Amino acid sequence: MAGGVAPLVELLKAGLSDNRVEAQEYSLWSLSVTTDPLRCKNMVEEGCIPALIQSLRDGKLREDSKEHAAMVLASLAIESVYLEEIVRNGAITQLVELLTAEHTTMGAKKQAALGLARLTHHGSETQILIAEEGAITPLVQWLRDPAAGPSAVAAFALSELARDNHAA
Repeated sequence: MAGGVAPLVELLKAGLSDNRVEAQEYSLWSLSVTTDPLRCKNMVEEGCIPALIQSLRDGKLREDSKEHAAMVLASLAIESVYLEEIVRNGAITQLVELLTAEHTTMGAKKQAALGLARLTHHGSETQILIAEEGAITPLVQWLRDPAAGPSAVAAFALSELARDNHAA
């Protein structure tokens, strides 16, 4: 995939600008298999984060493509240097929506929960934003009913949300 990240991000952006959903979906699928740190850095430098979030916000993607977008966000959220940009561009709202949307795939739910768990490392303000967006209720529901979402991921996400929270 040498040199492949920049054209894929450009394809995502072009698909967003002229409503070519297929271009967005191909790009998201291709980017979702790109996990090494150098390529992730290249994605961010090419402006991938706002485009990823916009693709979710627009609501035109098939369910499997939403999973790919969430997977890319969750992968990028591993690196603390990208957390600010991910949060600033509105990822929390989009990821929480994936937790609760009726037809969301289990894979998309899992990736959304992982992404939110990783975003908690941005600080207590982000933990509060995630809670205020409504992430806690569906995650707790997953613990009660694993058919609603992956319970192990829910437990992890909830533990990260509560980490270092000393509120009374």
